[in-house]
Amino acid sequence: MGKIFLWLFLALILAGAAAILDGQDMTGRLPDAPKPSFPRLQWPLLAADASIRALDCYSTGRSLSQGNREMFLPHAIAGHPAAMAAYSAGAVGADWLASRWLIRHNHPRLAAWMTVADIGQVTPWVVRNLIISQKRLDNTAATVFSPSIPIPKPY
Repeated sequence: MGKIFLWLFLALILAGAAAILDGQDMTGRLPDAPKPSFPRLQWPLLAADASIRALDCYSTGRSLSQGNREMFLPHAIAGHPAAMAAYSAGAVGADWLASRWLIRHNHPRLAAWMTVADIGQVTPWVVRNLIISQKRLDNTAATVFSPSIPIPKPY
């Protein structure tokens, strides 16, 4: 049995050497895999993200002009419209780059969900900024702090 395997091994080596000498390629290369393209759903999601970020810039500026304060961003960003626009554009750009990276690594659903999560975390703050500004314009007495529990007086 050992001699048969030895002869087969030698025959394979000789066949490979003959093929190399003939200039034939024995590697059996596979065709290139198709590169993943940017899904059609991702463009409207990125447009919605950019739109909600632009509305966030507007609503934050409007809320600050009515005397309210920004809760998360420093005043150096929130107090200047150009800085707020640059911050929001950077967030959308980072979302686009991360989406491209995820899509290239065959995770298009995760890329879409990441953009949806970004839209979902900005939207409530935009609505809040617009509502607070509207309430402050309509009724300034409603914004005054009035506790419903009586505060005991010190002795």
